[in-house]
Amino acid sequence: MIENFTISSAVLIALIGGIVSAAKWAGLPSKYAGLLSIGIGLLLGGVAYMSGVESAYNAIISGAVMGLIASGAYSGTKAFITK
Repeated sequence: MIENFTISSAVLIALIGGIVSAAKWAGLPSKYAGLLSIGIGLLLGGVAYMSGVESAYNAIISGAVMGLIASGAYSGTKAFITK
């Protein structure tokens, strides 16, 4: 699964982070940002499965991992900048 991550996966992770940042800017409470990130990742995984790119298991796991990475990258960068 991890070996299937490509440049397009990195772009999708950045896209997830951007969407979550926009949602927070629009008023989403910070405590829900992680859930939104995982939800968007799962949605993207579902799109990959429906388009026949991946099997259901790989699509769900890949989507969840992308959401978790986007969430962690945001919080890690924020913690680094504020210190």
